[in-house]
Amino acid sequence: MTDIHVHELKGLKPGALATYLSALGVMRLLSTQEGGDPSIRGFWRNDHFVLISRIRWDEIEEFFVQKYVPTPILAPWNIESGFFSLKPTERSSVESSEPDVTPEMSESPDDAESQEAAGDDEESGAMEQAVSDPLLDRFAVSATSRLALFRRAVNIAQEAIPDVVRDAENKVSRAHEEEVRCAGEELQMGATAERTQYEETNRAHLKLKAAAAKFKNEISALKTAMKSAPRGTPRSEELKQVERSYRAAKEEEKVAKEKAGELKKRLEQTVKRLKADNGIRKRIKAAKEATKKAKKDFGQTLKAVKPELIAKLRAQQDPQSREWIDAALALDPEGKVGFTSLFGSGGNDGRMEFTKNLRYHLNTLMDIDTGAARKDSAARFRAAMFGLPTNLLEAKAVGQFFPGRAGGTNMAVGFFGNPGVNPWEFVLMLEGAVALVAGLSRRGDVEQARVSSPFWVEGTAAGFGSASQR
Repeated sequence: MTDIHVHELKGLKPGALATYLSALGVMRLLSTQEGGDPSIRGFWRNDHFVLISRIRWDEIEEFFVQKYVPTPILAPWNIESGFFSLKPTERSSVESSEPDVTPEMSESPDDAESQEAAGDDEESGAMEQAVSDPLLDRFAVSATSRLALFRRAVNIAQEAIPDVVRDAENKVSRAHEEEVRCAGEELQMGATAERTQYEETNRAHLKLKAAAAKFKNEISALKTAMKSAPRGTPRSEELKQVERSYRAAKEEEKVAKEKAGELKKRLEQTVKRLKADNGIRKRIKAAKEATKKAKKDFGQTLKAVKPELIAKLRAQQDPQSREWIDAALALDPEGKVGFTSLFGSGGNDGRMEFTKNLRYHLNTLMDIDTGAARKDSAARFRAAMFGLPTNLLEAKAVGQFFPGRAGGTNMAVGFFGNPGVNPWEFVLMLEGAVALVAGLSRRGDVEQARVSSPFWVEGTAAGFGSASQR
């Protein structure tokens, strides 16, 4: 007869939704994946989760660290999901050149107002940060069997994104490149002579600085050699010569540094004068407006095709991927998308993208290319399950599910605390949330169907407007 094992998981507590969902994730994965225990049971006792299983703890640990197959949790309908990049792949040489004189015009009052209005638009802010995720590409080509489902899901999602969205994305990238090029050319053309003089003088200064450092190292080596020589040995002529060369190099370096500083100030003044030129300002502003319009068009295009994209993904993805889609959102009979409160607008908490963070934490726990466990994966798993003290937390946001780890003012021993999360807590949190499938429900026969899911309630109006005496 198989023994029954009771595992007290004191790190999984119901007080925070993150650890509550982690407990559900442990249960779901052990009961459904190969190498687990289909007969597993669990319950809450003394403010922590208790697992009843036919497999020993060392087998459970081996299952998660070595065999666990991540659920493909992706959100290609979100701008910041890593599937889109609205910025050029390479920064302009103008932006990275010395000195640090950025080729951007100063804000006029009109520009400041437009930027403030854009800041009020969360979608506009998301597009400012939308860049492709290199980890997504690695998941798409991973050869390990542990990520076979993930690899297939990424490739299906890439192919499902409509061409019209990719065309809009490319237009944004080209507009951004044109904006940077325009700003750089306008400012460089007017400051070519000053920039050339500064760059030549600065290169000479750096060469003299390197030469002086070389002489200084030679002096140090010679002095060290003389210490081991017999007492009374006169200072060698070689040391005197090197010291003279060092002093001369330092003097030349000082003169070159002062000249480079003067030329840098002159260049900055020229660039400042050019930025104030109305003609240049108008050309740069026109390029900025073109980029802003392209981003707006991209956002509208993605929003328009979102229901079609989600329906296509539900039809083409494997059952494991559809579980996540059904937990994050729902489609009504008219094809409109409804989102649950757990995952914001389909996989995000404000600006934090759950799916992108999941890939980061999976990469922390396993080698994406081989599937092998990372060095600290087992220690992190034990710390998450048993609530053990650990210094293996990642300084990454965890969102609304774990407010105690969010960081910020008065969130640590000092005045300010950084966010911190155990990668296993984040991964298992999302794996548990997949079990909370969303759906459409209605109250009564005539009320319109709305999305409903666990941990989500809506306020109901009570009383009447005339109750106030004021």
